[in-house]
Amino acid sequence: MTYLIGEKTLTYYPRVNRYTRQVAFRGFSDYDQPDGSKTWGEGWNFNISEHAGTHIDAPIHFGKNGTGNRWYIEDIPFERFIGPAVVVDVSDKADIDTNVDYGATIEDIQEFERQFGAIPSGAILLIYTGWGRYWGDPLKYVGTDTRDVKLTHFPALSPEAAQWIADDGRIVGVGVDTVSCDAGSRRDVAAHVNLFEKNIYCLENVANLEQLPQKGATIYVMPMPIKGGSGAPSRVYATWDDGQ
Repeated sequence: MTYLIGEKTLTYYPRVNRYTRQVAFRGFSDYDQPDGSKTWGEGWNFNISEHAGTHIDAPIHFGKNGTGNRWYIEDIPFERFIGPAVVVDVSDKADIDTNVDYGATIEDIQEFERQFGAIPSGAILLIYTGWGRYWGDPLKYVGTDTRDVKLTHFPALSPEAAQWIADDGRIVGVGVDTVSCDAGSRRDVAAHVNLFEKNIYCLENVANLEQLPQKGATIYVMPMPIKGGSGAPSRVYATWDDGQ
């Protein structure tokens, strides 16, 4: 559920650093082996934004009226990084040609409950739009191959659904298979703000959601433990019993 980080890792905000790395050392070292053979050594320095590739947005990332009581990465309780997955499938509604900026609705979430039962407490809700098929193609995945946010287009979560999630209280994190929890056409990051007011984190660029069952999986989120982080590159994976 995690994209590899590399030179082509997608970012779209102008001030967000793309991934770069520089060799620190690479070659045969001075550490000879007991048999006299040479020892190969390799190490790299790298630079990357907190908000690139598959990553978590901590609640401090956006909000109203200053920092408030929203959490940084290190403030998020560990137990919130593991939870039952709830996969809300809106892939039949989000369409690159006819409905590119679709925001998953309250009705979409309630339809999940009608089909699969009540969302459990401590759940991590994942919005499956099908956008993962466009990963690696900025023009399709983000809507532009520039870094002009005014040109971005992609589906995500509606502010109304985000507010419903925040008020409901059962969901500790939300993930999307697109570049942001707010749809590309929005300029107010309202879905983020509504979630973050209740310290509900957001996962972005989550990979391979089409492989998950809509109910029954457990999600594990492993963010880089950045002190004072507003976000962090993250390893995300899932386990479930497929009955075999």
